[in-house]
Amino acid sequence: MLRALSALAGPDMGEERRYYGFDALRGGMMMLGLVIHSAMFYIVSPPPTMPITLDRNQSPLMDVLMHFVHAFRMPAFFLMAGFFASLLVDKRGTADMLKNRAARVLAPLVAGLFTVVPVSILLWMSFAVSVRFGTHDLIPNLEQVRIVAMEAQDRLPEIKTPGALHLWFLYFLCLFYLAVPLLERIAQAVAPADGKLGSGRSAWPLFAVLVVFTCATLWPFQGARVHEGFLTFIPRPHALLYYGQFFVLGYFLNVSRAIGSMRLAHP
Repeated sequence: MLRALSALAGPDMGEERRYYGFDALRGGMMMLGLVIHSAMFYIVSPPPTMPITLDRNQSPLMDVLMHFVHAFRMPAFFLMAGFFASLLVDKRGTADMLKNRAARVLAPLVAGLFTVVPVSILLWMSFAVSVRFGTHDLIPNLEQVRIVAMEAQDRLPEIKTPGALHLWFLYFLCLFYLAVPLLERIAQAVAPADGKLGSGRSAWPLFAVLVVFTCATLWPFQGARVHEGFLTFIPRPHALLYYGQFFVLGYFLNVSRAIGSMRLAHP
């Protein structure tokens, strides 16, 4: 997973320029992942759509920290992924971009399903059994595991079906990459022939539309808390729509940057 995240701003993006700002942003978001996954065990009010096992020591400050970080961390990752997908298309073409992403995102996802996911399940069940029954065994009792699993499934039947668990981000990315040929067609259709962009003022109405659209995509989530829809290989449509908008936004950020370069080259 870390290899796939690093690929989002790696040196193989197809041009000599290194995006150090994106390097810093990606690294910061990855570090915040440690913060949010540590805080989630100590929150007071867990999202009803997440099977979180809570520690006995809880604080509302952990709730604020978790929801605040989660509100922008994953959107930032998807935005960067869209930006560099577009950059790859510019430098290598759509077919080579898909081959590159298959090697650097799909392959780690498949490998992680047989390595990271089983270990994550083992550690989660060990912790859940420890909290539920007061035991402290790395390999928990199977009967206690069955009880904990049944209780979790009663709270959230969705977890009965297979999923990528912590690798859901890579799974969503693979789905979004399949939409790149369509995005590229749209980009070619809307690009001005003379390479000229509108004035800075024209960006404000678009920004307002994006804000309204983002708020609308949050409506299906309980309390606007985006903690659902990605636990199985059949994600909920509103989760795909919410995260997909940031991927598309990142894609067209690079498209607009390329158009701006055309304007500078052809004043």
